[in-house]
Amino acid sequence: MKKIILLLLVVFIASCSTQSNLNRFYKNYSQENHVMTLRAPMLLGALFLDSEYADLVSRGIKSLRFMRIGELEDTRKDVVQRDLANALSRDGFTPWFTMNENNARINVLTRERMGATRNVTVTWDVGREMYVLNAQTNLSENELTKLLRSVNIGNSNKPKR
Repeated sequence: MKKIILLLLVVFIASCSTQSNLNRFYKNYSQENHVMTLRAPMLLGALFLDSEYADLVSRGIKSLRFMRIGELEDTRKDVVQRDLANALSRDGFTPWFTMNENNARINVLTRERMGATRNVTVTWDVGREMYVLNAQTNLSENELTKLLRSVNIGNSNKPKR
């Protein structure tokens, strides 16, 4: 009985700390000037109601977290990008694809478990601003590709892994 309780405790702790480094990144930078953060459950599916992707969004995306960091000088921007890359790497995110469009660099990273994409993080930076969007999902790679194409991210036939 003690072994079962210990095993359940370990599984619970592991599931709670799935994005501990990314959460720490948000916490560290959310208190700075020129930073805006938003965290919301996926009630935002209403934005896609007229879209053929409404069902995919409502069943596939669980929550969203958004952060905008503005007024970044070059050296500060490098530090923020490095901190974010380290947090994502430690949390098990892998690059899915990167693109450059209209003077913006867009990176899409995913974290998969049990055959489904559990988290998607989209980062983009333009000039002195940087944006981070993290979504908890339950999408397959094909569903994620369809969704990203619906908002014109990744117009190629298939993003390169």
